[in-house]
Amino acid sequence: MYKFLSEVFYILGENKKKLPLLMLFLLLGSMLDLVGLGLIGPFIGLVINPEIILGNNKKIFDILGLPNEHKPLLVIFGVGLFVTFLLKSLTVLFINYKIIRFCQDQCYYLRSLMMKTLQSISYKDHINRNTSEYIHVIQTLSGHFSKGVVMSLLRIASESIVGISILIILVWASGPILSVLVIILGIIVFGYDKIFKKKIKKYGSEINKSSIFTVGATQEGMDGFKEIRILSKENYFHKRVREGAKKQALFETKNDMLKIAPKYILEFLMVSFFVFLILGFILLEKDLNIILPTIGIFGVVALRLIPSANNFSNSLSMLRVYHDSVNRLFKDLNSFKKISKENLTIK
Repeated sequence: MYKFLSEVFYILGENKKKLPLLMLFLLLGSMLDLVGLGLIGPFIGLVINPEIILGNNKKIFDILGLPNEHKPLLVIFGVGLFVTFLLKSLTVLFINYKIIRFCQDQCYYLRSLMMKTLQSISYKDHINRNTSEYIHVIQTLSGHFSKGVVMSLLRIASESIVGISILIILVWASGPILSVLVIILGIIVFGYDKIFKKKIKKYGSEINKSSIFTVGATQEGMDGFKEIRILSKENYFHKRVREGAKKQALFETKNDMLKIAPKYILEFLMVSFFVFLILGFILLEKDLNIILPTIGIFGVVALRLIPSANNFSNSLSMLRVYHDSVNRLFKDLNSFKKISKENLTIK
């Protein structure tokens, strides 16, 4: 992983200096998540069982200067929830815009850089590779890196911060009960990645190979159009394109299946945990009113945590499948490192 990240930062170039600011935005969004989730439990408790909330938190309310009365507190927490989630929604939209813009700018920069670099190589170096490889590097691999790798790394950072924030809230609100759920989710996400990472890397490599093959066959079929028509060899090039496209579709399908599977595994786990939690309290003859605020937090956390865990898992898979793309880009850029800096500058 260290080698992979070093290659990513090498390809990013000067743009990696923008990452700390993006991380700051992600931290701000997570702090708003933390505040919002922290207000949900007391709000539900005030609606369902206000006596417990008012009795257990009297000192806290006095320290914060809040009234120790039911209706005024309900209004304060309600307004607080409304404002917090409004700010969070606006902040998350802004953060996603900055992330997408950063990735798209990286794609533009990388394609321009690669074109400028390839135009600077000698004719001898140029003829050593098929033109389809150059097209694949500029058009496909640059997109894989910016929209796949960079986006996935930022998503992993974002979801990690959110996950830690949620864990803090769960520990504070319900002790070990729901915290165990987060730990189990983490084990499943990382365990899934551990089991399938080699296959995903293989699929990524095969997708790139079949894509290059298809582009090459298409280009050859079009460049020699006149000769191919005269010799009636259309079927030969059609067969080659079909062969490459079929192989690519096969590995894309396998990769996509591995990406969507975690969502349903996580949903099953979340529902199972919720059901067994309720059944456990019923069998132990506990008062369900005691855990209703916890169940309320659980519902909101589930809405936030399942997409987060799924995004985290998908991002890990994206890093695996585009590992080959990063390696190819790194080798291409590194092989031209002797070219002067002036030739690489994008004007």
